[in-house]
Amino acid sequence: MPTILTSFIGKGRLASEGEGKYVKTTYCFTAEDGSTRYEEASFFGVALWRYLNATGRQVDRWLIMGTGQSMWDALTTEMLTGKDESTFYDQHMDLWAEVEQSARAGDINDALLHEWEDALKPFVQPTELSLRIVGAGDTIQSQLRIWEALVEVTEFGDDKVDIILDITHAFRHQPVIAAFMVTLLRWLRNVSNVELYYGAFEMACGGAECPVLHLKLVNELLQATEALATLRYTGSFMQLARVLRLNNEMRELIDSIAFREETNQQPRTDAERCLKQLHKLRSEEGNPIRRMLMDKLIEPLKWVHEETLAQRMAHRAEDAKRHGHYLKAIVLLYEALLVAACQMFKTGDPLTYDARQSAEERLNEHLIGTDKQTFKDIKDLRNTVAHGTVTQSEAVREALRSARKFRELFDDGMQLLKCLLERLKNSYIMHRHR
Repeated sequence: MPTILTSFIGKGRLASEGEGKYVKTTYCFTAEDGSTRYEEASFFGVALWRYLNATGRQVDRWLIMGTGQSMWDALTTEMLTGKDESTFYDQHMDLWAEVEQSARAGDINDALLHEWEDALKPFVQPTELSLRIVGAGDTIQSQLRIWEALVEVTEFGDDKVDIILDITHAFRHQPVIAAFMVTLLRWLRNVSNVELYYGAFEMACGGAECPVLHLKLVNELLQATEALATLRYTGSFMQLARVLRLNNEMRELIDSIAFREETNQQPRTDAERCLKQLHKLRSEEGNPIRRMLMDKLIEPLKWVHEETLAQRMAHRAEDAKRHGHYLKAIVLLYEALLVAACQMFKTGDPLTYDARQSAEERLNEHLIGTDKQTFKDIKDLRNTVAHGTVTQSEAVREALRSARKFRELFDDGMQLLKCLLERLKNSYIMHRHR
C-alpha cells in the first residue's frame, strides 16, 4: 500500500547572524517495542522521512508545503549527505545560491521552487518529491491551495493509500486544516489510514533530545467517527464491529447477524449469544472510548430481549424510512402487519407463507372503514414499489409522486400496526387472567 508523507515547512531559526546555518534539533523516535532512534535535523519532516525509510516504512510520495518565506534552502543539507551533497552542489551551484538568497529574503516563487524540486528529485528516489507554495493558510484562497496540493499527491487510481501527516512546523492552524481535509479525502480518494507525527520541541528539557509523538489514537477516532456515521445514516453496524477489533469469531457472528437481518431472517438465538458476549467484553474493556463504542454496537441488538417478531420488523421499517430506504420500509411494514395478524388470528407459524396468506384473508374480513382502506393501500404500495407495476389507487399514486405523501401513508400503516399489536397485547393479558 503506497505511503504519502505530508509536511509543512516554516521559516526556521538561524544558528547565528551571517553564518547561514539553521539550528538543528535531535529528535527521539520510540518504537512500539520501546527501542529508540535519533535523527538530527532543522526541519522535522526530514527527520521523519529518514526514520520511516530506515524502519521499513517506504515513503512513496512526499508533499512539502510552505510559503515564499519558508526555509526551502535547508532541504539540501537536510536530505543530502556526503557524496550526494557534493554532487548536488557541483551540478546546481548557481541554483543553490539563488534559492538560499531568495529564502533568506523571503521571496521564493513557484517557478524557482519548481526548478528546485526538479533538482532534488533524483537524490531522494524512490520517494517522489513535491514542493508547493500554498501560503499561510490565512485566506480561503490559501486554504484551497493546500487542498489542491493534497488532492494532487493522493491520486493513486484505485490503489488504497496511507497518509502520514507531519504536524510539527509552520503556523499551528495549517496542520489542523490539512487534517480535516484528509478526513474528506478518505471519501474522495482511496485513503485507508491516517497517522499523525509531532516533533514535540516544547517537551525537550534543556539541551535534551526532542521526543516525537506518534498520535495513533487519531486514526482510531477517525475510523470510529465514520463507523458511527454509517450506523446512524444506514443502520449498518458491521463497520463499527470492525473498528472495535473484535476477535474473528465475534466479527463473523456479527456479520452473519447483520446479513440475516438485511435478508429479513430472524437470527434471535445468535443475537442473544452475541449480546451476552458484548456485555462481557464491555465490562472487561479498560478503554473508555471503546466502551462507549460497544454501547452503540449493543443498541441495535437489544431487540432480542424487548421485541416480538412483528415489533422488530416495525422497528426496522421505521429505521429504513428514516434513512430514506423506502422500498425496504414499505416491504417490512406490510410483512409486519401480516405477522401481527398471524398472531392475532392464530393462523400458524408467521414464518410460513400459508400462515401469512391466511392472516391476510382474515385481516381483510376483520378490518372496516379507514383501517381496511389503509391496509389495502399499504399492500398496493408495497406491490407497486417492489415489482414496478402500475396502480389504480390514487392514494398510492400520490405516495409515489411525493416522499412526504409516501411517509404519510407509511405512518397510517404504522398506526394500524400499533392498533393490532395493542389488541394482541390486550388479548394476551385477558387470556392470562382467566
